[in-house]
Amino acid sequence: MIRKSRAQEGICRQKLKSVSRFIYLTGVQVVTDIRQHHPDMFMANLEGRIPKHGWKSRGRRFGG
Repeated sequence: MIRKSRAQEGICRQKLKSVSRFIYLTGVQVVTDIRQHHPDMFMANLEGRIPKHGWKSRGRRFGG
């Protein structure tokens, strides 16, 4: 039971990070404002603008 709870917390954190990245890269903050071109723009920007380890904590970026 505890293991499942921890896993769900991790999933929630990962989803929140993904949404935060989407908002940061597209500027779209309301779900109903998302249009067809926004996911494409998100993926293109994600590949080009964000460093591979840019969203990790300082300790994780530097091997800690």
